[in-house]
Amino acid sequence: MVGEVLCAENGLIVIDKTFKNIRKRMKEAIDRSINEANSFYEFLELMQRRQYEIRYDEHLSFKLCGYDQYFRVDTLGTAYKDIAIHRRCANHTEVENKRIQPYMKHFTPSTHKSRLKSKIDWGMRECNSFDELLEYLKKQGIEVKQGKHLAIKPKDGQRFRRIEKLGEQYTEEMLHLYFEDRERYNIRKAKIDSQFGRLLPPHEKYGSRYIAVENINTQIRMMNFMSEHGIKTQADLLEKIDKAKHRIEVYERDIQDLRTQGDKLNTVISAEEDRDRTRRIYRDWQSMEDNSSQKEIYRIRNYKEIYRYQRAEAVLNHYKLTDPVFLDVRERNQRVRRHNENMEEYQKKLQDAQNDLRQYEILYENLRYIAGDKPEIEEDTPEIEEEERTTRRSYNYWDR
Repeated sequence: MVGEVLCAENGLIVIDKTFKNIRKRMKEAIDRSINEANSFYEFLELMQRRQYEIRYDEHLSFKLCGYDQYFRVDTLGTAYKDIAIHRRCANHTEVENKRIQPYMKHFTPSTHKSRLKSKIDWGMRECNSFDELLEYLKKQGIEVKQGKHLAIKPKDGQRFRRIEKLGEQYTEEMLHLYFEDRERYNIRKAKIDSQFGRLLPPHEKYGSRYIAVENINTQIRMMNFMSEHGIKTQADLLEKIDKAKHRIEVYERDIQDLRTQGDKLNTVISAEEDRDRTRRIYRDWQSMEDNSSQKEIYRIRNYKEIYRYQRAEAVLNHYKLTDPVFLDVRERNQRVRRHNENMEEYQKKLQDAQNDLRQYEILYENLRYIAGDKPEIEEDTPEIEEEERTTRRSYNYWDR
């Protein structure tokens, strides 16, 4: 009795027999509506016909007419989450219902970042194009700023956040890919989902159970990554790290060579544009009588244009002797196209190699953390020497 009074004074729900019966009735009504509906919106209409009021903001909630409290449907189990209801309405298949674990409700931090990601996920399911997604976000109260980088700001946020800062799967390129080529999107997303971060140490801010579950998920991804890349011993991992570093060096050299070639192409193109733009002024100046005051005045007034023409002619004459193919417009356009394709390909290879190296190094540090090998870093030790010392450090994780 005392507990009921305290709950009433603090606006909390009293878990009595009536409360359990209402939950049971709501669960049965949801199941019947899902079986009769062919879409999520049809399901909501059927729930309204069954005298349930709907509140759908961050979470889907129902309230039975004549009762004061709304009930979040996801508290009924995993089969009653928003995504699960969408699937059940579309496919009419039974989904295994599991109890929601306490750590998922109490220890998962709710931040602007997590709410933005949730809104984008919903928008991707509801919309058919990238432009529709932006309009959907605006209707949800999210400000969208388009420019060199796409940025968004939540309704109660203080500043704009570049959308790629939400994670690799939320970059503008990935969102376009989701609507244009779903197969490529799924392949890239699977690779992103398999990535893992560093193991979390105990922290007072989050519950120990939350950290334990996150570390278990990280270790599962680590095991999958090691199996996929054939890493069975410490030597295998160190060899992978060395090969990834070597690949990065090779790709960086190739990209630098491509940039040098691109600079040559841009120099020739700029020289031709300057020559065409200043040709008339230069020819007018040349047509005047030598040593005349009029020619000197014209030269002073148009000094920049005359100098640009002379410099452009010098550049083109140089390439006419060293690489005459550069002056053929058709051949040069083909070179520019091949150069752009090669640059894009090598930049993608470099990015993949850097991502692989990052995962190998995180894996190495995580395994050292599991083995209890925590190095003592000296303050006066230079960064390069510390890196060499860390590479040579041995640990007995696989020898346990």
